[in-house]
Amino acid sequence: MTTEPNQPQADNGAEESTKKHHRWQRTGMIARCFGCWIRMSVRNPDNIPVYLTAIFTAFLVLFAYYAWDEATRGTKAIQGQLEILKDGQRPWVGAPTEIKTSVAPGGKVTFIQIFRNVGHTPTKGFYIDGKIISWKTDWYSEVVMMCKTAIEVVTNGNQKRISPFTSIPGNDWPLDVVSMPSLLGKSFTIESLKQIGTPVIIGCVLYGSPFDTIIHKTGYIARIDVDGNNASIGSTYAVDAD
Repeated sequence: MTTEPNQPQADNGAEESTKKHHRWQRTGMIARCFGCWIRMSVRNPDNIPVYLTAIFTAFLVLFAYYAWDEATRGTKAIQGQLEILKDGQRPWVGAPTEIKTSVAPGGKVTFIQIFRNVGHTPTKGFYIDGKIISWKTDWYSEVVMMCKTAIEVVTNGNQKRISPFTSIPGNDWPLDVVSMPSLLGKSFTIESLKQIGTPVIIGCVLYGSPFDTIIHKTGYIARIDVDGNNASIGSTYAVDAD
């Protein structure tokens, strides 16, 4: 899933004012036409019943039009409120809340990522991928590409990789970095991390919501600090979360 770039937001007040102006223009034009017809009609007394019926009908039409207009605007307002309520109740999984590190004898390093659903409803499945690269690369583009690839994985005939799993709000779940698809079968040591040069963990979390059919995503990056024979996690940041 890719996010759309931020678009300039329209001035809703100016837009509504323009719509009202156009409505009054149309109403004025109809009134002028109706006035011309009245002037022509009243010259002949036989047209008075028709004239009165036309006035009554015109009032009914105007009333129906404005009732429809108000109902339409009210419906749009209600729909907007419903969307806000949905957003407030949806699940939300961000970057790892913590990444625990341990170094075994011989220098093998383990990274356990802790994820949490901080939203208000369970996720409709989830899928996580990631890898370890150098900070000196274009890591932002790497995160964007990883999310794009992950979405292709779960939508192009591999939906089963996301649908069976659910994250309950408030619960933590751990995930070893080498359990992620792009790092399966790999291992890292203090020396291999030093060779990468300023290593970082990048990843992408995908999950669904009970309220829509969108695959929500959160990219993330976490800096790995290597000091002597020890490794720890510095800052962790979310990237392009939606």
